[in-house]
Amino acid sequence: FFFQAEDGIRDHCVTGVQTCALPIFQAFQVTILAPAATRSVGTGCGTPALTLAASGAPILPSSITLDLTNMPVNALAFYILGLENMPIPYQLPIAPGCYQYLVPSVTTLVVPLVPGTAQFAMGIPNSPSLAGLPFWAQGVSYDTTTNGIQTSNGLRIYLQTF
Repeated sequence: FFFQAEDGIRDHCVTGVQTCALPIFQAFQVTILAPAATRSVGTGCGTPALTLAASGAPILPSSITLDLTNMPVNALAFYILGLENMPIPYQLPIAPGCYQYLVPSVTTLVVPLVPGTAQFAMGIPNSPSLAGLPFWAQGVSYDTTTNGIQTSNGLRIYLQTF
């Protein structure tokens, strides 16, 4: 969507030719934003695989619940949030077959109320500056009986107003 500016001088454009001496200015730009969504990235480890999913849409303002399932019975849950994903998934040296999918910014500990499942409710404030912000989440379980660690799939969360 462009228009040509008039500068008061006639005959800058030659009839039948696309090239003009007049400057061209952009009138407006249309940006199509993706709707609020979550998308799974990678896979979890363990048998069965530790799985992270979101309940609810990440729409401003609202809340979503991050559900971590397939945890060992005596495990604690950690939720890791970050603003960047890892360019290449990082395999954890202390947990073969388990990967880190994000650059951690915030970590929180959750004690499961039901064995094998943990939930983390996360409020999304009504701040228009957050619209269009992607962030990542990943779950980690720590088995207190075996001192074993498992990681979940990553979750890309895209905040939006619709």
